[in-house]
Amino acid sequence: MKAAPAKAKALFSHRQLYLAWAVVSAVGLTVARYIDPYVFGFSAFGAAFVSGFLILGAVVLSWRLWPWAVLSAIPTVLAFMLLSTYRWA
Repeated sequence: MKAAPAKAKALFSHRQLYLAWAVVSAVGLTVARYIDPYVFGFSAFGAAFVSGFLILGAVVLSWRLWPWAVLSAIPTVLAFMLLSTYRWA
């Protein structure tokens, strides 16, 4: 039973995971923005869920890399800032 936490700790201790998520979320949110505002909104909420999971995992399992996890959430924050400018009604 100790193999799973060791694998999770090894996964969360690499900067490449956070940088890859930052790139994937930035590209995905950019593509979703041009499809439809609702697709963009739901994509932003999905990206926020994954970013939150990464930040929690970084804090719990590898606290030294939490700044990288916060860095990977910047595209999601920018997406929510852009969503706040839309006129929905």
